[in-house]
Amino acid sequence: MRLSVLIPSYNRPEHLERCLKGLAGQTREADQIVLVLRQGDVATIGLGERWSVRLPIQIQKIDRPGVVQALNLGLDHAEGDIVTITDDDTEALPDWLARVEAHFQADELLGGVGGRDLLHQDGIILPATAMVVGRILPFGRIVGNHHLGIGPARRVEHLKGVNMSWRRTAIAGERFDTDLRGEGAQAYFELAFSLVVLARRWKLLYDPSIQVHHYVAPRFDADQRRIFSQPATENAAFNLYLSLFRYMAHGPRRWTTLLWAKWVGTVTHPGILRSWKSWLRRDSQSVQLRATTARAWREAKAMSCQRPNFYDAAKRVANDPRT
Repeated sequence: MRLSVLIPSYNRPEHLERCLKGLAGQTREADQIVLVLRQGDVATIGLGERWSVRLPIQIQKIDRPGVVQALNLGLDHAEGDIVTITDDDTEALPDWLARVEAHFQADELLGGVGGRDLLHQDGIILPATAMVVGRILPFGRIVGNHHLGIGPARRVEHLKGVNMSWRRTAIAGERFDTDLRGEGAQAYFELAFSLVVLARRWKLLYDPSIQVHHYVAPRFDADQRRIFSQPATENAAFNLYLSLFRYMAHGPRRWTTLLWAKWVGTVTHPGILRSWKSWLRRDSQSVQLRATTARAWREAKAMSCQRPNFYDAAKRVANDPRT
């Protein structure tokens, strides 16, 4: 199998260099490395050109912001039977690509494979503690925990963008949703894409032994980690709701998930019940968050009505490469 690695990067050359060093040390070498870099980011482009002597790097330049636009350009140029995606602030363990390829070779119905990102916080790797990873629970709660996964490889319902791989035939003709909002890190882009692959009746697998170190780097947009931003919060909520409206299969699971999001939600995207609790506690910021997420809900629902749900049976069959 030919294996392409796709990495979007912007203005973080010191992190990208560490990422490329990790790729240079793989026991199973990449057949192609597609770097999607921003026009005018001279330092990062120069770094990519220097490393192209050692690695099979192909540089693609883009003049539009956003990870979705960068990944879609990268998909247009990725030639591998497997397309592996990671961030520029990672460093893969030496057996990373070998483990990814082994899973795809072992199961021809496997559309996507994800692994654990060893998340570094304050110089310490967060310990693995979670058995429930990448799930949408029956009562509607969405669980990530990809950086905390422990245990054997198992089926999941969504992968994480920092460490995910896709079979070419499973994503043929598909692209990351350009309706998702955000100038840089467009939250939940991988949830939407995972639901697309599930809709095409492929399996997704999470194996915590497929690992990359994740040195969380600064972002260059409104979405700053650990810093509250109302525009970034509203964008993330919109992206979450649009992903669910547009890509989840019709049926009880879809409605329980949407009802959970609307009535319960999360700390950052509170639902109606959480907002009542916040109002009783006189928590003005949480009340403001509720107004923000309610607006995002309305806009995402309206946007989803402009295009049929992806899981429409006729489109699903038409897009299924195995039928």
